[in-house]
Amino acid sequence: MTKRALKGLKGSIKKWEGIVAGTETDKGPLNCPLCKLYISNVCRSCPVMQNTKEKGCLGTPYDKYDDTPTKKVAKKELYYLKSLLAKGEAT
Repeated sequence: MTKRALKGLKGSIKKWEGIVAGTETDKGPLNCPLCKLYISNVCRSCPVMQNTKEKGCLGTPYDKYDDTPTKKVAKKELYYLKSLLAKGEAT
């Protein structure tokens, strides 16, 4: 993973840690560090899209969170994002 992608992924993990803790809110791509980096090129090169092969976080727990924003689904999104980190790239 590139340094740029890793920085965005860690920022997104931090965002979702805040959502789970109740100190942050989700504003979709407006406050997503990964979207800020990759949305202009239709998500190409985004670690999430590379994993799911889908645009716009389809195929991730976020897909459900967008419809049903619960803490349980937020935890699943956080776990999913952390799963994209390679060994040694912990937050």
